[in-house]
Order: sequence, then C-alpha cells, then structure tokens
Amino acid sequence: MHPTVGYNVSKQVTVVVKKNEWGETDFEAYMVSDLAQYLERDGVFGESQDRKKMCVRVPGPNEMVPAIMMEGQNVKEFDQLFFIV
Repeated sequence: MHPTVGYNVSKQVTVVVKKNEWGETDFEAYMVSDLAQYLERDGVFGESQDRKKMCVRVPGPNEMVPAIMMEGQNVKEFDQLFFIV
C-alpha cells in the first residue's frame, strides 16, 4: 500500500542504459499503466505481426474479450506507447 495515495501502485519498471552521442551513460525509465498490466494478466493481448503494435486477441467460442477504444473507435491493433506512463 502506497502511504501517500492510499492504494496499491505498480512496482514494475524498465530501465534502459545506453551511451549517448557524447559517450556518456544515459538512463531511460519506462513503466506501463496498471491497466496494461491487468489486461496482460487477464490474457487480453494477442500476437501482433508488427513488433511496434499491440493487438487484442481473437476470442474463443462463448468468450468475450474487452474492447480497446481509441478516439471513440473500437480498435483491434494499437500503438504500444498507448500504455506508457
């Protein structure tokens, strides 16, 4: 439980360490939203042909998969940056 906000917060981050154009070490930190983590946990994402895109998996018989909405439209494929915070 986070003491400031009063609810559980994500602890998953990715840090990229690389050299910049001047040969110095740079750090870039990324974190996906809690929503992305819940959708992954629940098996909503499928395999995309484009490594820079994510997609919603095709539901099986008698199964429902949540819709991903962007700009008021239901989309099956979307940019992975959609979930970066």
